[in-house]
Amino acid sequence: MHNIQKFKSMPLYQDIINNRAMHSIMLISTDQDVLDEFTRYICTTMFCTGADKPCNECANCKKIEHNNCVDILEYPRRDNVIKRDDLEEIVSIVSFFSII
Repeated sequence: MHNIQKFKSMPLYQDIINNRAMHSIMLISTDQDVLDEFTRYICTTMFCTGADKPCNECANCKKIEHNNCVDILEYPRRDNVIKRDDLEEIVSIVSFFSII
């Protein structure tokens, strides 16, 4: 995890650790590997129930590791541009899950 130490110094990390994170985060990067690593780290940090976040051992960390966490939506990348239709689809998906 080559960018994790840099992330730990960011205000977003402190908000997550102190349970003050926003209800949704959109992450965009030109480097898909870094984005995947960063996203997984943020998710496990946010949902981890262990003392040291992320513990990678608790039930939530395991769900994220196995892509089985209903609170995380990974929108498939179609190209390098986010279009209005993409945003509308994301909003409709999130709205659907919030009423279930």
